[in-house]
Amino acid sequence: MDTGHAVNVLDGPVSALRHLIGVLALDAEAAPLKAGEMITTGTLTRAFPVSPGQRWQTALHGIDLPGMDVTFV
Repeated sequence: MDTGHAVNVLDGPVSALRHLIGVLALDAEAAPLKAGEMITTGTLTRAFPVSPGQRWQTALHGIDLPGMDVTFV
C-alpha cells in the first residue's frame, strides 16, 4: 500500500529516540525510559484508515528485524 523510509521520522528512528530521551530529561515529572519498555518513533508511511477484519503486514528491508502481521477486530 505504501513505502516508507526511516528519515520520515525526525530524520530517523535514532534521532526520534534521542529527542524523546532529551524531552523526558527536561521534565521533572516524567520518568526516564526503563529497560523493557516498548516505544514507537512514529510512522514511516502515511496513516491509513483501519477496518475490522483487515490484515496488515510489513516487510522490512535493510534491517535485520522481523516484519509485523496484525489482524484488526
